[in-house]
Formats: sequence, C-alpha cells, structure tokens
Amino acid sequence: MVNRSSWLGANSTMVVTTPKPHQEILFMKLKKSVAALVLGLSLAGSASAAVYDLGTITPGTVLSDFSSTFASGTSFTDTWNFSIATPLESAGWISNVILGTWYNITGLSASLFTSSGSELYDLNANPASTADTLYGSGTFAAGDYYFEVSGTATGPNGGLYAFSVTTQPVPEPGTYAMMLAGLGLIGAVARRRMSDNA
Repeated sequence: MVNRSSWLGANSTMVVTTPKPHQEILFMKLKKSVAALVLGLSLAGSASAAVYDLGTITPGTVLSDFSSTFASGTSFTDTWNFSIATPLESAGWISNVILGTWYNITGLSASLFTSSGSELYDLNANPASTADTLYGSGTFAAGDYYFEVSGTATGPNGGLYAFSVTTQPVPEPGTYAMMLAGLGLIGAVARRRMSDNA
C-alpha cells in the first residue's frame, strides 16, 4: 500500500476528474492505432537474404547442397556465388523440399547472372521446369557468376530447397573433327562392302 501523503504532501488533496469527451475519443483512436500497428507487425512476414560462396568450379565437379531452413511466412532471396576457371558445360536443378506437409515453398524462382548482374538464364522459363523443381543447362565461359533463388516458406515448419550441379569439359573442336572423320571412314568402308557384294 502506498502512503499518498509521502508523495502528495501532508496537506494535499487528490482531485479525480472524469475525462472530457474529446479526450476519450482521442484515447480510443490512439488505442485503435496501436492495436492496428501491433496486428500489422505480427502479420508481416519476415525476409531473409543469405550469400553463399561455392568457390571455383572446374570440369567434372558435382555440387549438391541444401539451403537453410526458413521460418514459415519468410520470403527469401539467396545468392550463390561461384567462379568458372575454364569453359565448361553444366546442368543442374533446384528443388522445393516437401516433406509431407511440414515444409513447402511457394513461388520458387531461380536465375543465373554474370558478376556484372546481367541475367543469363531464368530457370523458371525452362519448359522442363515445374513449380517445385527448376532445371537448367548450358555452356559457360570462364568468369564469375551467381545464381539467385527466391520464394516464400509456407509449410507449418517453414521451407527449404536443395540443388545439384554437374559439370563437364567443353569438347574441343578437334574432337568433333576426329569424330566426323571416323564416321566418314565407317561410311566409306560400308559403301565399299556394299559395292563388293553387288
């Protein structure tokens, strides 16, 4: 119990007044504004942006990894940086990891960019891609690249994705010349045999 005389003074009296109508209206508006702000902040999804470095990729490399797990309602944009030492061919996929109904990502999107930010390839535009698995392939010159993966985690436990990339050397022009010469020799031998049998 608080002794009012200690903070009001021994001879002081406390006057209690009822709020005036305009004060009540102002207070009610303030309460509604604070309640709306709290509700809006609680409904707003959070955002995530992670940057990963895959290092230098060489022909014959196989990379596979998982993203971090995103909380449900989180929108994310991850950046995966890498360098290519020598020209190579590459194929890969990015997939929404759906475990029962626990994890899910909606709006999964991925694109490949040069280090200067020029988009080279939109995996969503590939006819083989689906809403949950995106595919891509191509031949790449030596240089620095990155791909961005984005979406929104919507599963009760959030969402995560997996990706895999395989690479192989670009065939040398001499390889094609030898192959064509070999096919030409096979054709010549087959033609000679046909004319000998006739």
